[in-house]
Amino acid sequence: MLEHPPSSFEALAICHIQAIRRIQPHGPYRLLGHSFDGWIAFEIALQLQAEGESVSTLVLIDTDEPDPQGHMPKPLNCIETIMGLVDIYNIISKQPLSLTKQNLDGLEADEQIQCLLRTLINVGLFRSRHQSYCFRVSSASCKPI
Repeated sequence: MLEHPPSSFEALAICHIQAIRRIQPHGPYRLLGHSFDGWIAFEIALQLQAEGESVSTLVLIDTDEPDPQGHMPKPLNCIETIMGLVDIYNIISKQPLSLTKQNLDGLEADEQIQCLLRTLINVGLFRSRHQSYCFRVSSASCKPI
């Protein structure tokens, strides 16, 4: 286990490559990434190829594709991430969440997450005893890489 999480896609890819190579030291490699992890899979493929390894397959599911120069899209900020979750929930729920972008504007990322968690607790989607754990996970997810 890492003492500190990697602070960039490149560093995260290096950690994954080390783990992959413990199981399969050389290619060809078949990689798959879903959503955010698609960006990491893409970076892993770039690094492996730069080291002369073969990547036979790279599958990205529900991941924004890189631009023609190979740059990944800018990650969403915390408000965009929260509002995306609210939009999805509101599409499938009979009781839409009342949380709006205006409720989150001007708040720090940790406060935005707390606001989301309070809203989810109020509609019965989360229990308050899980709030601390959910906050830590969500807070780490909103930190830029």
